[in-house]
Amino acid sequence: TEGEPRQRFDRPPPRSSQKRGGKQRKRRIRKNKLVEALGRSPWQSDPEEVETHLKAAYDAIGASRPEMALGIAKTAELETEVIEQRYRDACARYHPDRYLGGSQAVRALAEGCFSRISEAYHVLKEPGNLEQARERLVFRETGKRPINDKSRARSRVDFKRAEMLFRQRRYQDAAKSAQRAHEGDPERWEYSLLHLRSSWRAGVQDTQSVVSGILEIQGMPSTQRAEALYLAGEMLLKEGRKKEAYGLFHQSVNTDPENVGARRRIRLNESRKTEEEKKKKPSRPLFGGLFGRRGD
Repeated sequence: TEGEPRQRFDRPPPRSSQKRGGKQRKRRIRKNKLVEALGRSPWQSDPEEVETHLKAAYDAIGASRPEMALGIAKTAELETEVIEQRYRDACARYHPDRYLGGSQAVRALAEGCFSRISEAYHVLKEPGNLEQARERLVFRETGKRPINDKSRARSRVDFKRAEMLFRQRRYQDAAKSAQRAHEGDPERWEYSLLHLRSSWRAGVQDTQSVVSGILEIQGMPSTQRAEALYLAGEMLLKEGRKKEAYGLFHQSVNTDPENVGARRRIRLNESRKTEEEKKKKPSRPLFGGLFGRRGD
């Protein structure tokens, strides 16, 4: 009807999501084609397909990482014996002698594949390249990025972004950035603490798990440890868990006597207790001593 907002139930997802999903599908399809081309033995193909399969293998070897070109897909396979065996298997697939009866194009492609496989093998054997291949396979298997200078540099950027988002009270985004920073450099206590704080603010983690996580952080200087204990106490206090909260406030002051927040909380709590005791104490009548009964 006129004046009512129009409902659109057939609205497509944002273009960015469509593009991202499309890129991921294309990447998977391309990877599957590479694996298929690298695992095939062209000399065993039908005569009319040998050239096509050799061309696909030549392109796949050139577009693949050294370990993938040799058919290595797991960290356990990055052993000298396995690498040597995979290299021999690949050489057997593309050795030019197997294609002597083929056309000139077939022989040239076989020589090209053989040459690229040899190059991939020698590149992979270099210590630095072997370690990089191991890091790539670990990430593929576990989803965890390797800890190195590059990851630490990336973590510093993620942490600065998380700090900015936290100040802007965009806690959910801050938690994601802080998590990436922590994963890239888990030894930095600052990254872990900010991840816990922003996750609690965003409601991603409950109070108990966040407080436990804060207490488990290692490597903090005494001043920062005291501040972290104070923050954990404030989290507990918001849930009404006063006994546990003031226990952390006292730990904070014992760790750093100059922690302003914890000292203020303890002082206010003691003042409140003093006022409550005064109210409970019975007061004597104003003229009790003057008009009391004789003989008392």
